[in-house]
Amino acid sequence: MRLSLTALSTCALLLSALPALAEESASPPAETLRLQRLHGLAELWGEVRYRHPTLASQELDWDAALLAALPRVEAARSREDYARALQQMLDTVGDPATRVEPWDSSQPQARPARNPRPLHAWEKEVLVVNLTAAASPPALSSFAPAYAPLVADLQRARAVVVDMRARALTDERGPYRMANALDLIAPQLFQGELRTPAQRMVRRDGYRSQVGIPVGYGIAFTEFSEDIVTGKASPGPRPLVFLFDTGTVVPAVALALQQRGLARILSEGELGQGSGAERLEVKLGEGLTAWVRVSEFTVPLRADERLAERPAADASDAALQKALELARRGWKVPTRIPRPEPLPRALWKPDKRYEESAYPNRALRQLAAIRAWNVIRLFHPTLRLFAHDWQGALVHFLPKFEAARDAREYVLAVAELSTWVEDGHVFLRDHPELTRLWGDWVAPLNVFDINGKMVVVEIEVPSAAPGLRVGDVVEAIDGEPIATRVQRLTPYVTASTPSHRAFKVLRRALGGPVDTTSTLTVRGADGQARQVTISRSRDNLGKEYTENGPAFRVLPGNVGLVRLGLLRAAEVPAMFEQLKGTRALVLDLRGYPQGLWGMAPYLNTRKATDANLALWNVVEGASQAMSFQMRSPVTRGDVPLYQGRTVTLIDERTISQAESVALLLEAVNGTTFVGSPSAGANGDITDFSLPGGINFLFSGAEIRHLDGAQLQCLGVQPHLRVRPTLQGLRAGRDEVLEAALRLLEAPAPSSAPR
Repeated sequence: MRLSLTALSTCALLLSALPALAEESASPPAETLRLQRLHGLAELWGEVRYRHPTLASQELDWDAALLAALPRVEAARSREDYARALQQMLDTVGDPATRVEPWDSSQPQARPARNPRPLHAWEKEVLVVNLTAAASPPALSSFAPAYAPLVADLQRARAVVVDMRARALTDERGPYRMANALDLIAPQLFQGELRTPAQRMVRRDGYRSQVGIPVGYGIAFTEFSEDIVTGKASPGPRPLVFLFDTGTVVPAVALALQQRGLARILSEGELGQGSGAERLEVKLGEGLTAWVRVSEFTVPLRADERLAERPAADASDAALQKALELARRGWKVPTRIPRPEPLPRALWKPDKRYEESAYPNRALRQLAAIRAWNVIRLFHPTLRLFAHDWQGALVHFLPKFEAARDAREYVLAVAELSTWVEDGHVFLRDHPELTRLWGDWVAPLNVFDINGKMVVVEIEVPSAAPGLRVGDVVEAIDGEPIATRVQRLTPYVTASTPSHRAFKVLRRALGGPVDTTSTLTVRGADGQARQVTISRSRDNLGKEYTENGPAFRVLPGNVGLVRLGLLRAAEVPAMFEQLKGTRALVLDLRGYPQGLWGMAPYLNTRKATDANLALWNVVEGASQAMSFQMRSPVTRGDVPLYQGRTVTLIDERTISQAESVALLLEAVNGTTFVGSPSAGANGDITDFSLPGGINFLFSGAEIRHLDGAQLQCLGVQPHLRVRPTLQGLRAGRDEVLEAALRLLEAPAPSSAPR
């Protein structure tokens, strides 16, 4: 049986954005108290949403439970009202082990008197085993010398009652010690082999995409092994009655004996609050704690008879008398072992998008903030690298979501929240206000900020920007100064590094609705301003391959140049055949390549087997900060090995798959990087949905160098830093390429630095 011996807290520190909680003598201001209560509600909702077995296997509208709880929490006038509102939400799960406690700190928890009986005693022919006597550390240590006399009594008992009621205990570890004691004596309770039920828990490997391709992220149940216990009791079954209550940690062996028909379970109160399952502790503030069950047995957890809870002042023990009567009367043991009903399998269903209105009501906007905060908190793989403390993000942004007066203000609140997720893969899509903000289609050019001037460094599709030249300075878009547009968009754009953020803002500034045109005011080398029309069209897709020259060629000095953003996977063999006689290769990775893993066998001079490390968050049981790690294998092939040197050109356009190619080249060839740092945003994208139909994309995995070194929020670092200049661009020079060629003129180092 897998027991949680140490409750794990999901929140060890108080929010830095909040004053001290109610433990201090002064009460916090009303708004602060409201927000800290909503924070507690949000965290509890998220832990149940992504960890509780019921939410992973049954169609339960957990959004509706939150929407019902929100006004109750906000209306709470006392700590008890707050606790009651949370418990009402938890009650929709139908699990007594998932609950808020204590309800009322002004009154101590009502407990019955502790059982004064010895470890084992006779009630005529029935042996009563009182495992409460093994609940404290000294008693448990003295259990060993008492074991032999207990076994002797068990061997001659005609019926047995095992008392495991734990509600009277004040030591939270006591119920677990009782369960451990039962495991020790279990072989003396039956004869033959007994298969005890397993436990299972939800496992979420990364965050499964809600509207896109899953890309390996998913949900399943992790089922732990069943155990075989060999019984050594004298031949013949005998009545065996377990006496439990709401504090009992239910042992798997008891459920197995019940399933076989060898035992009956009587419960004082609702069976299942202790339950033996693993549970997660969630601190709610104001002295309140929620316990969330995160595992379940693979057989039903049920009592054969449920009795009333024993009052604290009641000295009588009606439940024990009932157990003795049942033990003396006995029952017919079934000849066939009944098969338990199979548990429901894991069920994935996308979150509701609430697309009916572009401007969701206040409660749905609160849901949006809570869902976004929980998904990023639990599933973003590089949360530790964020400059802002994400734990305080909900309290910071929730009032902005609530105060949004229309669809545009709502979208801007979501966009501003997204900037705390420092990830170049963060994009917001599928809302009309997003199209109005920055469009849904990019322009056919790339612009860098060079000394405060917005300079064209690349024209991806020349036919879509006739008259535009590399080196032109963009001054306005459709009459609006580019600096004004950049200033307006900057608060709503995020990225993994400052340089990539600047590039991304300019990319957004030049964007617009699909199949539209814009007029750029540009200034060329002659100092004259002119108007240029650019088109954002679906027809532009793929034209970069046909309008920008060959993907590979031989430069003077017998150096091969390969523009990896233009090279197609099918061209790789022909490229290496044509360039096999060159003395070196310059691999231009300042763009986005398409599936070039087939290059690896030609360049693998290091005989590498892996290219990088990939990690993604795993939410399983009560475990915190858990991740899965795998190595990305290098493609193999029986092809000629290129023996020349390689230099790879990078800058902020090198992102995602381009960075994976960079790490591949680093691993197989030890290539030398020239240029400026890459975007630092790599890892298969996933997404979640927010009310209003917003789709929020982010990096679902973290990619690292093969030796474990950081890539995210840092980028691939060049060995030789070179940036283009305005003068060089206007002169038609590629200064980064020139620096790479000069580097290749020098003798090769004995070992290239990483």
